[in-house]
Amino acid sequence: MSELTTVNSNQVAVQGDAGQVMASKILELAADPNFDVDKLERLMELQTRETERQATVAFSTAFAAMQSEIPTIAKAKSGNGSNYATLEDVVEITRPILNKHGFSLSFDTNTVLEKADEKSTNDYKGYVEIVAILLHKEGHKEKTTLLVPFDYSGSKKNNPAQAMGSSVSYGKRYTLCALLNIATRDDNDASAAWQHKKITAAQARGLSAKQAKLSDADKDSFDKWLLDDFKIDAIADIPQSAYNYIDGQLTAKLNAAKELETA
Repeated sequence: MSELTTVNSNQVAVQGDAGQVMASKILELAADPNFDVDKLERLMELQTRETERQATVAFSTAFAAMQSEIPTIAKAKSGNGSNYATLEDVVEITRPILNKHGFSLSFDTNTVLEKADEKSTNDYKGYVEIVAILLHKEGHKEKTTLLVPFDYSGSKKNNPAQAMGSSVSYGKRYTLCALLNIATRDDNDASAAWQHKKITAAQARGLSAKQAKLSDADKDSFDKWLLDDFKIDAIADIPQSAYNYIDGQLTAKLNAAKELETA
């Protein structure tokens, strides 16, 4: 436990992790009309820096754990002569992992439109600025930005709205992958192999430990669910692609049981 120790009537020494103790002490000192205002301001600045440091450490720790769970994502769609992973696929795969580790993702967009010259076949030209923002529950955030010109390829050549929409989707996909350091691969036999790859022994032990905490009725229900929905009768046979979903369901069951106990 961190502490703030009063040295004399106008000095405070910080020991260890300041945290909430520091904030509480500052409020106490602020209520004292005899306390030096300049010293109080310096204490508040110190508390702010400490809070930001703790938030940064929490972000880095959670980010490392989160990244280890994000799989390589298949390039399941073709377009403009190349294969790519769709924004929908990337979001669907990463969202439960982000939530599990206390992250939320948002995007800011800024569109710049310019009237095209007379020789252009398009009514407008311009670009979209996409900003992907990754926020951790402790308050620290990171972001990345990409400028994307309007995409007038194919049937979009005479439709500025479609051209802008395509660029926004493209920008979100690329900034998201860059922000989370996501790798993609061609959707071939390796994709099928990933779908059938089983969870690791460590993951199986973790799920088994959670299952052991369930009531007998919930254990039976869980086993039946695995058999009915996944055609498996053992935790060790759970496919890697279903691990995060099943882990989330087990955690939800345990939390619901705890709420009933405390109600």
